[in-house]
Amino acid sequence: MNHKWYSILLVCITLQIQCLGQSSTKPNRELVLNAPALDSLILKASESNSKSLFVYFNNKQIFGKYFDGDAKPQDAMSVTKSVSSLAIGKLITDGLLSSVDEPVYKFYPEWKQGLKEKITIRHLLNHTSGINNPDYTLGVYPFQDYIQLALTSDITGKTDSSFFYNNKAVNLIAGIVQKISGERMDKYLINKIFKPLGITSAYWQTDAYLYSAMNLNVIDSTLLEKGTPPVMAELFINGQDLLKIGVLVLNKGIWQGERIISEAYLNEAMTPSKMNAGCGLLWWLINDKTTGKPIVYHANGYLGNFILIFPSLKLVVVRTMTQERWKSDKDDFGSIYQLAGKLVK
Repeated sequence: MNHKWYSILLVCITLQIQCLGQSSTKPNRELVLNAPALDSLILKASESNSKSLFVYFNNKQIFGKYFDGDAKPQDAMSVTKSVSSLAIGKLITDGLLSSVDEPVYKFYPEWKQGLKEKITIRHLLNHTSGINNPDYTLGVYPFQDYIQLALTSDITGKTDSSFFYNNKAVNLIAGIVQKISGERMDKYLINKIFKPLGITSAYWQTDAYLYSAMNLNVIDSTLLEKGTPPVMAELFINGQDLLKIGVLVLNKGIWQGERIISEAYLNEAMTPSKMNAGCGLLWWLINDKTTGKPIVYHANGYLGNFILIFPSLKLVVVRTMTQERWKSDKDDFGSIYQLAGKLVK
C-alpha cells in the first residue's frame, strides 16, 4: 500500500466508523443475514470492476465469485503485510520466538549500537521504528536486496514515539523469520500456515526477481527462488485463499479444530498501538468510539484489496482488485467498509 493510498484510506475509514459502530452486536444476540445488503455489496463490487468478492458469515461461506472467471493468484499488494505478521505469530506459537519485544539486534548483531539498538520487532510491526524511508514504495523497488537496504538505513525518526507508514522497515521481518526458522519467510508460511489451510497456489515474488524485472527488463522465473520475499507487498494469492486467512483470524487462530496460531498473539496483533490506535501489528483496526476496543480488523492494499473481519458479527469479507481491472478512483471501493457493516442485522 503506497502512502497516497494509505492517506485516502484513512479518510474513508474515518467516514465509516460511526456507521460500523452501530453494527457491533451484543453478546448472545441472534445474528441474521441482511439479504438486500448482500445484494447491494455484490452489485457495488461488480460495478467497481472487482476481481473477486468472498463473504463468510456464521461459520460458512455465503458468497464467492471471481468476476472475470479467473482464480489464478494475484498481487495482494499491502495485504501482504498482514499475512506476513502471521509468520511472527507462528514463531511465537511454536516457541521459537519469545515475544515481539525482542530487539532486532538479537538477529542482526550489527544493530547493537546507537539508535538501532532500541528497535524491536514490535516497532517494525506497528510502523514506529524510525527507519528513514522518505520515498515510501519507490524508495525500495530500485534495490536488489531489501533486507540490506533496511539494515543500512539511517534512523531519522524517534523510535517508539511516532507513527510512520514504512515499507522499507517492514521488510526486515522476512529476514528475522528466516534467521529464526531456517526457512525463507514464504516457505515458512507455506509450510506452517498455508498448507494446513489448504492454500496451494499462493507464492511470493522476491527482491531478486523484482530487481531484474523492473530495472533490467528481464523476466526470469528462476529468480523467484533467489533473494527474499518482501513483507511490504508481492504475495500472489487469490480471493478464496485470502478468505481462509480471514477465517483463521476470525476464529482466533483455529482452523477446522486445529490450533495454527496462538490466540494470545492474535489478541496482541489486534490491540491498538499507542502511537496509532488504528494500527495493530501489521493489521489495521476500526475501534468502538466508546470503549476504544476494535470492532473491525482489516488488511488492505493498493487498488482496493481487502480482508475485513467483524469478530462480533462472525463475518469476513474479502475483495480483490488488479491493476488491469482498475479504471478510475471509484474502483478503489472504499465504501466496502460501510456496505459490509450492514450485512448482519
